[in-house]
Amino acid sequence: MTTAAVRRLTPAAVDVATNAPGVTVVMLLSDDPRSRELVPQLRRLAWRRSDLALWAADVDAEPQLAERLGVDRAPAALLFVDGRARGRLTGELREPRVEVFADSVLETVDV
Repeated sequence: MTTAAVRRLTPAAVDVATNAPGVTVVMLLSDDPRSRELVPQLRRLAWRRSDLALWAADVDAEPQLAERLGVDRAPAALLFVDGRARGRLTGELREPRVEVFADSVLETVDV
């Protein structure tokens, strides 16, 4: 049985997450209601999409992550393919929007 999960992004794990082979979605969340609503949605997305490695971080608790990744507001989704930044999404994020975003970027690259 495969266990899908949203991994916790820490400062020590940034290079692992953003340079991983395959497709990685990094979600930068804050301690606000919109971000908290995304957590169960990301877990559902992780279960449905084994082709996506999902990572999440609380940028209020670890603001250096947002700075390091060049994000000035949360929530934000960053997409990496084989270690290369391929897209960024901010604003009102919901599970379907994140999935459509990932699919639209993936249509333009060879994975």
